Amino acid sequence: MATYKAPPIERAFAVLELVGAASSGLTLADLVEATELPKTTVFVVVSSLRDLGALRLEDTRYFLGPKIAELGGQAVQRMDIRSVALPHMQRLAEQTGLTVHLGVLGGSTVHFVAKVETEGFIRFNTYVGLTQPFHLSSLGKAIAAYLPEEQLEAALRTPLVRRTRYTTTEPATFRDHLLAVRRLGYAVEDEENEEGVRCIGAPIFDGSGNVAAVSVTAIRSQLPVEAFADTSTLVMSAANAISGDLGGAVRPPIPASRRKQRGKAGAAQ
Repeated sequence: MATYKAPPIERAFAVLELVGAASSGLTLADLVEATELPKTTVFVVVSSLRDLGALRLEDTRYFLGPKIAELGGQAVQRMDIRSVALPHMQRLAEQTGLTVHLGVLGGSTVHFVAKVETEGFIRFNTYVGLTQPFHLSSLGKAIAAYLPEEQLEAALRTPLVRRTRYTTTEPATFRDHLLAVRRLGYAVEDEENEEGVRCIGAPIFDGSGNVAAVSVTAIRSQLPVEAFADTSTLVMSAANAISGDLGGAVRPPIPASRRKQRGKAGAAQ
């Protein structure tokens, strides 16, 4: 298939990429040096982009303009989180050998919106469309830890039902667990919904600050406490990659050595 190039458009994108990568902006001289184009050419490009709102000028330095933010926001809003997340979920399943889920929150309920299974013998009776009380899954905990206070308070008005002897049913204790999630960067569901089953989940953020989550699910022998730190690293990496593709904030991971020290505390979540 033939490809066609438009040099003026390529120059404009080159300028936008250079300016976008420079947190303190770039001068016209900086852009001339970086692009190795004639000064008059660069001036015409930046002037046109400025007139269109794609660049703004502060003193002598150029920054990305409001039109770029507007177009970026529109692109993110039209993204389907499932299609964005699936390649990262498939990679996570390959890395861990575990079942991977994607969830969003509706009130006090987690909605499972995507699932990736491995080729192993172990299968879980989860499915796309499944809903669970948010306190019974690592997906729910990972999301709840970053909810605005009023939204979390509304969710906690629904009684926290007990499913197993390990289920947390006291709102105050559950809030303590959410603090641990924020410190660690991931959530653990340790046999709280079904005995013998563990999950590790991490939050996903889009460009508007909305929160979803991705998780791995395993039987107890597949995911011993000693494996929490390494597995959580992979889960958080996948969550960060999805967040980045959605235009959201990427959370720096806590060093694995610190997470290993907190492994048993994480298991109590």
